[in-house]
Amino acid sequence: MTAEPGPIDAWLADFAVYPLSDTAVLVTYTSHVQHERMDVGRRSSIWIRAGSSWQLRLHQGTAGRDLRSAVRRPSLPGTC
Repeated sequence: MTAEPGPIDAWLADFAVYPLSDTAVLVTYTSHVQHERMDVGRRSSIWIRAGSSWQLRLHQGTAGRDLRSAVRRPSLPGTC
C-alpha cells in the first residue's frame, strides 16, 4: 500500500516582466514549493502575443537551494 502524498504549499516571488519587443516579453520569477522539503527554483519564460492572447514559447527552470540564504553578503573586515 502506498502512502498518500501530503499537502503541497507553493508560491512565487521576485516576479518581473521585461519587454523584448511590442509582441514579446521575458518573465522571470522564483518558485517555492514546500512538501517534504523546500524546493526553490529560478524560472524564466518568453511569451509572444498572438492576436488577443499570449502564447508561451520557451520556459526554463534552474533548481536551487533556498535563494534567501544565497544572497547574504559577506561581512567586510572590521564590520558586523
